[in-house]
Amino acid sequence: MPEDRVDDKRRTRYRYGTWVVIAASMAAWLATLDYNGPFFDEGIYVTAGIRTLEGLAYTDRFLTWFGGSLAWPVLAGVGFRVGGLTGTRAVAAVVTVVGLGAFAQAVRNLFGEQSGFWATLALGLNGAFLSLARLGVYDTLALSGIAASLWAITEVDRRDHRGWLFVSAAAYTVAVSAKYPMGVMALPLLGTLVFLRKERASTDVLLFLFVAGGLGLSVFLPLREQVAEFFSFRLQQRPDFGVPVRLIAITIVYLSLIPFILAVAGWVMVSG
Repeated sequence: MPEDRVDDKRRTRYRYGTWVVIAASMAAWLATLDYNGPFFDEGIYVTAGIRTLEGLAYTDRFLTWFGGSLAWPVLAGVGFRVGGLTGTRAVAAVVTVVGLGAFAQAVRNLFGEQSGFWATLALGLNGAFLSLARLGVYDTLALSGIAASLWAITEVDRRDHRGWLFVSAAAYTVAVSAKYPMGVMALPLLGTLVFLRKERASTDVLLFLFVAGGLGLSVFLPLREQVAEFFSFRLQQRPDFGVPVRLIAITIVYLSLIPFILAVAGWVMVSG
């Protein structure tokens, strides 16, 4: 059998394997959504979502609670109306599996089918990711937005079409609106864009920032009074919600150390 045919079959197996991992993750999450009662944050999002659907979110001043938008609370409220707390968590599971699929496609575009399969399997089995996928909290929408933004950036290079930059910027804006600290993810996203597009990257980066900035302002300006109050409170009061900065730093190091070591080792091997 010709070698290229063998390679095609191997790539096909890895491609199907990736989608099996995604489908199995989805099935596992949906089967375990009613494992406990409501988490405190889930109650906040569901309440805000239901009040938003009733047209009372602005008068209730819920945007002084959420620095971005009420996108996730609305999704949480819709899920709750359909299926109670399990419905909200089902929405979170669907959003998360979309993010897992976008992540898989991004890795596939960057490194090939085999890397896409193993990376997707590793993320699908990650304990923190598994726990998050079964909770109706806004982190799921934020992570999936970043994954979709990264995937769209890889499509810009693969298809050589800047229309994908608009998709990437929109997904990034959704992620930041869901959870504003996700704004720092602009650095790896734009770094990937620069790495892939090289001499065309300067125009691409400016276009991405222009679109993302415009979409962000479209949310901020009409609601600036309540959104600004949120940021003013956070900057002046600096609440830690019982989690000190030292613990956050330790958690970041703990969760990032192994991926960082693997990334550096891989870079050294490729460079050598």
